[in-house]
Amino acid sequence: MKSSNNSDNFWQSSFIILEDKTLLQSPKIFDYTKYLINDTNYKDININQINLLEKIKLSFLKDFPEFDELIKKRQNKILVSLTSFLQSFVFIPEVIDFIRNKTFQINNIYLFLYKSNIKYINFTISDLKITPTNKNLRSHLKYFYSMKLFRDYAIIILDDDIGYLDDTFESLFNAYIENPNIISGKRTHLMTQSNNGYYKGYFNWIFQQNFVKEANFSLILTNLGSTIFPPNILKINEKLLLIINETITCDDLILKYLSNIKGIPPKLVVNNNFLGIKRILPKTNDKPLYRNNYNSI
Repeated sequence: MKSSNNSDNFWQSSFIILEDKTLLQSPKIFDYTKYLINDTNYKDININQINLLEKIKLSFLKDFPEFDELIKKRQNKILVSLTSFLQSFVFIPEVIDFIRNKTFQINNIYLFLYKSNIKYINFTISDLKITPTNKNLRSHLKYFYSMKLFRDYAIIILDDDIGYLDDTFESLFNAYIENPNIISGKRTHLMTQSNNGYYKGYFNWIFQQNFVKEANFSLILTNLGSTIFPPNILKINEKLLLIINETITCDDLILKYLSNIKGIPPKLVVNNNFLGIKRILPKTNDKPLYRNNYNSI
């Protein structure tokens, strides 16, 4: 305990890594994110805390040299999961280039497509795993099968019409390492409440908020900006299909519902760049295929 005799938060996060464990989900969530992995995030705590945490971290790395290797091991257990539709297929190679041409390398990229649409794919990308599905879950394909099949992987959910900037995946990974018991993402809306405590309607929310930085149940993550889910945190199974079939266009809201009933608050990952994304503006012979409104879920 000599490395950190008064920093419970640090030990909670670090020994999860050292013991190569995944936290069991509990009804009460403790946010152990104390900026111990990524030095650039220290701006939110005072200088005395910064000096203390630096000393703790350096002492810890000296006493446990295997820590860095275990961090790398966790990086190898991350996959990117996305889906697409016919009009966007032509732009998938460009999206994949944005994903893999980063300093933070992700080796597992899965594209889940309804089986009848596979025949329209006219490209080959060596490290893209195109996976057919028996059910057409539309936007829910981006998460349902990856979370069901790869329960020991942390899963990053992306949209298929975005170019992602250099800090996106590294900052998501740092958020996951720092706090493996919540869901973190690059874009959040704040659901506002009325005086009686009930949440207001969608158009009264604060869109793309960036001032609530701790885990908070009033936040809703949107996959437009990219989101990371720790291994098996939502425990996806076939029973969810009953709900998906009734809410086929509401993937972000369903993920919010699932995290709420399991007691998991979302957390905003602050970006070096706006939303961590660079818009792709795909065009057809008829009209641009891009979202005109950033505030749309």
